Amino acid sequence: MFKYAHNARHTVFWYHDGSVVLVLEDMLFKLHASRLERESKYFADLFRGDPPQETMEGCPVYIVHGVSAADFTVLVETMEGAITYARSPPPFPVAAALLRASRALSFHKFTEFAVQVLHEMWSPDLMLVTSERKPYAADTIDLAVMCDVPEVFKRAYYELLRTPRFRQSVDGDDGNMRDDPSAPSTLGVLDYERLVAARSKLQDAWLQIALVPFGSDCPPRALPLGSEPADVRPYQSGESAQLWHKMVVQKPVFKEGMLDPLGALQTLIDIDWCELCYCKSCVGRQRKTWTEARERIWRDLDAWLGLG
Repeated sequence: MFKYAHNARHTVFWYHDGSVVLVLEDMLFKLHASRLERESKYFADLFRGDPPQETMEGCPVYIVHGVSAADFTVLVETMEGAITYARSPPPFPVAAALLRASRALSFHKFTEFAVQVLHEMWSPDLMLVTSERKPYAADTIDLAVMCDVPEVFKRAYYELLRTPRFRQSVDGDDGNMRDDPSAPSTLGVLDYERLVAARSKLQDAWLQIALVPFGSDCPPRALPLGSEPADVRPYQSGESAQLWHKMVVQKPVFKEGMLDPLGALQTLIDIDWCELCYCKSCVGRQRKTWTEARERIWRDLDAWLGLG
C-alpha cells in the first residue's frame, strides 16, 4: 500500500491530468511535471534522476523537503495565476512565503519577483518614510537574514525603532498594526542590542533639535496694530523660547520624537509657523534646517545600526 495514501490531497492543486505527485509535509499535490521543469531548476534536476519506486494513480511520487506545504501552495498559486500580482503586489505574508519556497526550490523568476516586492515594501528611500506604520517588521528582518535580502534591513529596523519595546502585532480581523509589548518576537539578542544602541543615537539627535527654540536670532520688529500674523514679526529670545516650549516641548510631538524623530521633524516642518507670528525668512531657514536634519539622521542610521 502506498505509504502516503492517507495524506490529504490539496483541494485545488490535485490535477486529474497531472503527471507527478509531490509530498510536502502531510499534503499531496498532483501537478504537471513539464510546467515544474520549465520554472524550476530544482525540479528539472529531480525529474532527470532515477524515478522513485512509489507511484500513485500511475504517477511517480516525490518527497519534497525544506519547504512547508503552505509556502509551496503560495508558490503554485503564483505560478498558475501570476497575472493577479502583476496588477496588485501581494501582501507581506504572501511575498514572504513565495520567497522562501521559490528560493528553496530554485524558481528563480519568482524569487526575483518576491525580492522586488520586498524592496518596494521596505524601501530605504527617505521620501517614502511616512507616518503610516508598517506591520511585519521583525518578520521582515528574520526573512531577510534567511533569504539574504539586506536591502530591507534599514527600513524594517526603523519601523521597530518607532515602537516602544521593538514589538508589534497585526490584528487578524482587519490587518491593522499595533504596538504590543507582549507580542512574540523572532529577534535575537544581537538585534535588540543593535536597536537599543540606535535608539540612543536617535534620541540624542532629536533632543539636540527639540530643546533649542528657533527664531531668537531675528532682529525684533513690532507687529503693527491690526496687521495679520503672517505679516511676520520675529520673536525676541524669551518669547521664542516660551512659544517653542508651548508648541513643541509640551506637545505630543516631543514624545513622538523620542521614538520617531523623522516623523516628529516632519511634523515641525508642516506646522504653519507664520501663523504664530514667526517671520517668513526664519521659517524658511528653519524648515531647511529640519529637512537637512532628517536627511542626516537617516544617513547616519546606517552606521548606528551597524549596516555598513
